[in-house]
Amino acid sequence: MNKRVKSKIKHIIVLLILLVTAFIGGRGMFPAFAATTEYSDVLADLQKDEEFNVADYPDNPKDYSLNVIQIAESAAGELLLYTYQPCQKTKYLVATDLKMSLNESAAGTKLYDLTLLNSSGVFCKYKVTDVTVSEAETRYYNITSIYRLWDKEIDKDEVSGNDINEVTYAVGKLFVVKDEGDSIRYYCNELSVIEIIPETKYIGYFRYFEGIGFIISYSEADCWYVGFDTNKPIDNLYEAELTFKSRVVEQTYIFNVQSGERFHEWQTIENLKLTGEDKGTAGNGIFGHRYEWDRIVSKDKFVTDPNYKLSEQEKENLKDCRWVLRFYETERTTTGDYKTKLVKSSQVSDVTILRLKFETAGKTYDLGVVDNKQSPKPDQRPGNSVNEKQGFFAYVWSCLVKLFTGKADIWETVVAVVALLVAVVAIVLVIKFIKFVIKGVFK
Repeated sequence: MNKRVKSKIKHIIVLLILLVTAFIGGRGMFPAFAATTEYSDVLADLQKDEEFNVADYPDNPKDYSLNVIQIAESAAGELLLYTYQPCQKTKYLVATDLKMSLNESAAGTKLYDLTLLNSSGVFCKYKVTDVTVSEAETRYYNITSIYRLWDKEIDKDEVSGNDINEVTYAVGKLFVVKDEGDSIRYYCNELSVIEIIPETKYIGYFRYFEGIGFIISYSEADCWYVGFDTNKPIDNLYEAELTFKSRVVEQTYIFNVQSGERFHEWQTIENLKLTGEDKGTAGNGIFGHRYEWDRIVSKDKFVTDPNYKLSEQEKENLKDCRWVLRFYETERTTTGDYKTKLVKSSQVSDVTILRLKFETAGKTYDLGVVDNKQSPKPDQRPGNSVNEKQGFFAYVWSCLVKLFTGKADIWETVVAVVALLVAVVAIVLVIKFIKFVIKGVFK
């Protein structure tokens, strides 16, 4: 029988033996809780700590926050979470996710679903799903923030044309659990986090023409980005990690009037890492103009780069941002003609930034990020004004216009010249065909 199993057995036997809680210099030690199969009551668990006082957690119907006050490892190897929710008696709220790393640092920060086990007054007890207590003698639970669903009755409306799906509250606590002899002890340290200012966050996308296909079709690339500012200054941004969802949408049209729509299942993209050296590309298909960009860019560079060609509305949406992450590309294909066609594209939702590595005043930080889950609206238009045009023929026409106005680049000149040659050949063939028909009729 290994040391960990022995420790757990002894822990169950001495379930009602409490460890004294003491806080010294921002560091706390808590009693260990062993949950039964039926899950014990949240208040009964908390009151095992002799220092716990219900009066320290008053009811406040106007405070809609979620506050993590303690964790516990159950005898079954589950991670339990205890919260103080001031408005709970009058406005019933349920936490949805926990942003947490199982390391001492922010490395590996991800989202974990929460399951409400029970509540009593302003206190709630949750199980953190997909977390099994490690066999290591020292375990870390580095908690950045906790989420709940956005509520139209108590929360601010949409930000910059986006929808807010879930709101988050900072936690900034590192819980350390140690096997010490026959006991399990809990320690808590305050830790630094960085917060995205909600009013500055904006998610948009560019649409670039990718190229034509071999079956009456063409493709475009929707290139997604998120702009933001933070409550701490950032001189240089080196790394970022995000989590979001994406799904495919199929739309059918008859004579350019939408006749149907089908949604695929949402897919979660977890812990997408971006670095300052990463590049994104689009326009790699036949007749597509190739674009390339930095994944991490300052807002000032983003809005002034002539290759981006932002619309005035998009510049307004990004006006309060300081950084932009160009994080994801999805394909948009159009098959068919003006009579019947199928458009297959993708939607992005629940975008949240997990971690930022940055430099400020010569010092490098790597912190968990407090950030809402936010989504662009389903009918949101592309942010690049030039590429709001739809389709291959519109693209060719724009190349022809640029050619005759002297504004075409090399590739646009090639496209325009090829289009002219094709048009000339087509006209010649049509004329020959008409002559052939006329000759046949009057012969």
